[in-house]
Amino acid sequence: MNEFLEHSKERSLKRYEAFNALYNKLLFATILILLVSLSFIIFVAFYLIKNLVHPIKNTFAVITELSNGNLDVHIDKTNSKDEIGQMIEALGGMVDKLKGVIFEVKNAAENVASGSEQLSSSSQQLSQGATEQAASVEETSSSMEEMASNIKQNTDNAVQTEKIAVKAAEDARQSGEAVESAVRAMKEIASKISIIEEIARQTNLLALNAAIEAARAGEHGKGFAVVASEVRKLAERSQQAAAEISELSGSSVQIAERAGEMIKKLVPDIQKTAELVQEISAASNEQIIGVEQINKALQQLDQVVQQNASSAEELASTAEELASQADQLKYTISFFKIEESSSLLSSTNNMRMKKTSKKLKEEFNKKENNGISIDLNETKDDMDKNFEKF
Repeated sequence: MNEFLEHSKERSLKRYEAFNALYNKLLFATILILLVSLSFIIFVAFYLIKNLVHPIKNTFAVITELSNGNLDVHIDKTNSKDEIGQMIEALGGMVDKLKGVIFEVKNAAENVASGSEQLSSSSQQLSQGATEQAASVEETSSSMEEMASNIKQNTDNAVQTEKIAVKAAEDARQSGEAVESAVRAMKEIASKISIIEEIARQTNLLALNAAIEAARAGEHGKGFAVVASEVRKLAERSQQAAAEISELSGSSVQIAERAGEMIKKLVPDIQKTAELVQEISAASNEQIIGVEQINKALQQLDQVVQQNASSAEELASTAEELASQADQLKYTISFFKIEESSSLLSSTNNMRMKKTSKKLKEEFNKKENNGISIDLNETKDDMDKNFEKF
């Protein structure tokens, strides 16, 4: 009986050990399966989080930043080809395109604002220059009117001078004729004086003969000798006076002849002066016509300059309005925040705007410095041939 119990006890113990070993194996297998299952679940969860939840969360964050106007966001690229991957890729393309558009619009707004300011400045300078040109044109027109008045006065003076010169030529001709008559009269007087000299010489000879005869008569011829002596003295004085008068007459004839020659030479000069005065009068008339044409052109130019000044003021007002709208656009675009990484494009646009502004300023300075250009060769007429150079 004891042996049977011992044997049963041993068999029960062996069965217990076998059952315990099987239990341990089953427990280990169960734990292993649980661990593998848990690892698989964790892997699947991580995979889902990485490929589904994280992209969606990242996309939500990007959309939130975009709604706040921040375009400087980074979208992680994904290799997934499913709908979520395509959505993320499309969102990244949209953000890039939106960045480019906003950047271009921002640069365009800045360039428009800068160009508007430069255009406004150039327009103001152009308006100021046009106003100054209008004032200069008005001053020039006033000067031309004064010049026309002076030329007309000179023309009147030239006409009066012409009349005086013609009268002087006629007076000189008459003076020449009078001098010629005086020369002939002086020559006639000289011939008469020679007769007087001859008479005085004959009287002197007669007085000498009378003195000789009185000396022969002796006492009775003394009185006659005294008379003959006085007659001889008178004859000598008459002969001496006649000689002096003859000498004066000769010198007077020479002076009168020289005066006549000078007057003869003076008459053509006076006539030439009259002709020159006539040409000056014709030139003055031509100048009056030219000045009137210039004055008319200046008046038309004044109207054009005033219109340009008004247009420049309107352009300046338009430029200021454009600058205001550009500032408003810049303020609106400033809601979006983008990375300032395209400085090259901005600098290129600024250089282009500077070149445009420089070109506008050069055109304005060129027009301002050149002033007024008037071609007087457009209105030639037959009066131009009356001009003569000396």
